[in-house]
Amino acid sequence: MTLKLNGSTDGSVSLQAPADTSPTGSDITLTLPTTVGSANQFVKNGGTAGELEYSSMVEDSSGDVQARRARSNTAGDVALSVQPSDSSIHYGLRIDASNNNLNLDKVSGTAANLLTIDSSGRLLVGPTSYSDSDRFVVRGNANDDDEAFMSLMRGSAPASNQNIGMLSFHGNGNQTEAARITVLRDGGTWTAGSSHPGRITFSTTADGASSPTERFRIASDGSAYVKSTSHGLEAFTSQGAGTSKYVYRGSHSSGATIVFNVWSNGNVESATNSYGGISDVKLKENIVDANSQWDDLKAIQVRNYNFKEETGQETHRQIGVVAQELEAVSPGLVIDIADIDNEGNDLGTVTKRVNYSVLYMKAVKALQEAQTRIETLETQNTAQQAQIDDLLARVTALEAAE
Repeated sequence: MTLKLNGSTDGSVSLQAPADTSPTGSDITLTLPTTVGSANQFVKNGGTAGELEYSSMVEDSSGDVQARRARSNTAGDVALSVQPSDSSIHYGLRIDASNNNLNLDKVSGTAANLLTIDSSGRLLVGPTSYSDSDRFVVRGNANDDDEAFMSLMRGSAPASNQNIGMLSFHGNGNQTEAARITVLRDGGTWTAGSSHPGRITFSTTADGASSPTERFRIASDGSAYVKSTSHGLEAFTSQGAGTSKYVYRGSHSSGATIVFNVWSNGNVESATNSYGGISDVKLKENIVDANSQWDDLKAIQVRNYNFKEETGQETHRQIGVVAQELEAVSPGLVIDIADIDNEGNDLGTVTKRVNYSVLYMKAVKALQEAQTRIETLETQNTAQQAQIDDLLARVTALEAAE
């Protein structure tokens, strides 16, 4: 069946449906008046507003589509309705005349807006409202209160370490990537319909680079890795300094037993109070006895102090050293760290840090020296005491002889 548009001398336009090859009646002419009715409306007999609808059974070679309908209705919408051959549900593709959005609707059963492409080119899956800044929005089915869900699926099973899906982020409308989120098969054994171990990687493009480099990984067993050419992982809390909010916490037995805490004031707690360093002799060379730390330790000034309130640190009274004073005695124990802001920008100043762990080792060395001196004095005192005891014995003997 075909449609024709015929013009006429009185200004009207008619739609003619030609007769079938075996007609049972005459052709039908539908006339669109030019002077009666409002914009985007057709007129029934008597001049009342109505709708013009053309329906025809259409079926593709597989029989999937049973019917489709194009119409302009009283609201000014233009729609195409599609019904799968094995379902009573209709789906509609509709241009909304009020905002020029292109909508994909479920128009029978429980009606719902499934997808919208608005006049600004934004793709909206499910939502009835959105922000001007949104470009792609997915919302769960409001009728079933389902969660929002989006799936990326490969066409075939990936090999080990092969990509499953990827989100790529670009600027300036070109192919140069700024960042990438990738999911890969993480080795192991893939079982159809059962176990599919995978990992997530987060990649960013460095300054001067042309493609992203992996920076962070979450493996299939939950292990996390940070890969950086400058700073490593930073953890922070918006709370002030104290011991009510932790910055980092370690535990075992699925989180039931806490063994390590770093509090927001910098306090570090360990369940065993055990802290170690790599010290195997196979890793070291040029091993010699340390020099005397006696004079250095005596010269170190141990101070009481508190942090200034504007530093954000706790202001209670503490004991320790001042970096500049210690630097005059043992400069190797003081480190200058560049000050940076929250975005990693160098502020052009430094803050001095003290390597307290090495300071404690200097104290151990000085204590050993003190022990040696004490033991020497004890030996000397023992010898002197023996001499004194001998003299006292002699005096006692002389007194007895008299």
